Amino acid sequence: MKNTLIILALLTSCINYAVAQDFHLSQYNAAPLYLNPALTGVIANGKNDRAFASYRTQWGAVTDRSFTTFSGGYDRKLNDRFSVGGYLINNNSGLARINAFSFFTSAKYSIIEDVSKHRLDVGLQLGLLNRSIRSDNLTFESQYSNADGGINSEIPSGEVFNQSSLFRFNANTGVYYEYNENKKLKPFIGVSLYNIVMPKISFFNNDERLALKTNIHLGAKYVINEKWTVSPMLLLLAQQKARELNFGVRGDYLLNESGYTLIGEAYYRHKDAVILGFGVNKDKISFKASYDINISYLSSYTNSKGAIEFSLVYSGLTKDKPKKSRL
Repeated sequence: MKNTLIILALLTSCINYAVAQDFHLSQYNAAPLYLNPALTGVIANGKNDRAFASYRTQWGAVTDRSFTTFSGGYDRKLNDRFSVGGYLINNNSGLARINAFSFFTSAKYSIIEDVSKHRLDVGLQLGLLNRSIRSDNLTFESQYSNADGGINSEIPSGEVFNQSSLFRFNANTGVYYEYNENKKLKPFIGVSLYNIVMPKISFFNNDERLALKTNIHLGAKYVINEKWTVSPMLLLLAQQKARELNFGVRGDYLLNESGYTLIGEAYYRHKDAVILGFGVNKDKISFKASYDINISYLSSYTNSKGAIEFSLVYSGLTKDKPKKSRL
């Protein structure tokens, strides 16, 4: 009975979440275009282009079918001012088969061209989103049977779904600033607005819309010496009444003569999870794995088990350099 109620709570929140809010990634900096449109073409080590992918699975401890999120994208510098790219992200919400898919094209313009001292970029994304649901897989509280002591799927739920799949236009925008004049300390800050058209997206006959999401991310890269670099970071998300505060630190250690850099990360998502990550970087490729330790009220049911996430970033697929802009 306890497990049934937990699953019901997750499914109910999932319906509301899929309709009204976006989903998050723990390794948010490994999906730059999903973090901020202005990060299009902002690629480390002067590389010209970049491909990236992430995979996340969670709630496997309390449901028979985990909630999964996949994202992937590509961006490229056209010249010193303009960059373009695109990304997709897909979230499947367990037993309910509530699927949320989005695809965006992304463009960025650099207001300040001299990135050796400062960079100030603005970005815009246009795209489509799709929401679909398998209502035949859902059960509701109205189907609880005292005689059976649980949910009886043969009992009519009384719920009416007007449609099972929706397509909507959506748009995002953002701005990003980075200070590069100090070789040891490089602070940055970005602000982005997602779902600025607030598309109507409901499986029921109401006016519920995908809420505007405000995203603020900031931090700094501090070079201690030739081997060690630390990067404290903070992420703040606000969408309707939902708030998410995520802060922590990343450390990079360069191994002797091998060219490999070891990556360690530790973050705290306020009242939700402790996130521990480990990765490795070599030349063009960076791979990371992380685990969310659940510390919310659900931890007693999940035995503190949380989400597993993997990310892969490949920078410098092509060798050509961006052409100089005359603007």
